[in-house]
Amino acid sequence: MRLLELRCVLLGKPVDHFESNFNGWLDIISTMQVYDDMQDCRGDEQFQDNLLLAFASGNFPEEMEWFHKNKKRQLDDIQWRFAVSLNMPCSVYLCTIFTKDKMLQNMCWVQKKICNYLWKKNWFDPGRQAERLTFEDVLEKTFPVFTLTKSETEWRSYAFEICFHARQLRKQVLSPANLLNRYFLYFNFLQMSSFEKNQLSRKIVFSPATCE
Repeated sequence: MRLLELRCVLLGKPVDHFESNFNGWLDIISTMQVYDDMQDCRGDEQFQDNLLLAFASGNFPEEMEWFHKNKKRQLDDIQWRFAVSLNMPCSVYLCTIFTKDKMLQNMCWVQKKICNYLWKKNWFDPGRQAERLTFEDVLEKTFPVFTLTKSETEWRSYAFEICFHARQLRKQVLSPANLLNRYFLYFNFLQMSSFEKNQLSRKIVFSPATCE
């Protein structure tokens, strides 16, 4: 915070004019740390704090068990993101909710756009997947989110989101989206409401999402 104030002073800008946006810029940094923690959890364990592992170890022992069994698998970064999202769904869900809350509380529209872009680029960057999966398979794997939230909307919305890790699944879940839906999914991915994502998920035609 003090560094942002100092920057205003050095540039001859009135601090009061920008002060209301300071927390938003700081929150962008904190949300970047969230996806960094999820990506780097394999190396962080026993060395430094990690939000994903804190959620899992404190609340979801079965997810922590999966992590310990699979953390040494030879998966590249994109494959790892999808594997974590499928097999540690409650912990990843809480990480994304943490980020969405930060966006809604303190960020102006420019900061929200930046945050959305960074998450799409660094966490939801799609790749090829070895498994033959459909959206229906993803729903089944992520059912613990429904158990956690008692909300079918939150569960289906989360399943919809993580399909963006895989090219063919992304193609499948985008099939019912109109131009306006696609615009919001591209520019306001995290901000788009769970209700809207749930509505889109119910229009998906179930067919195997084969690998490219």
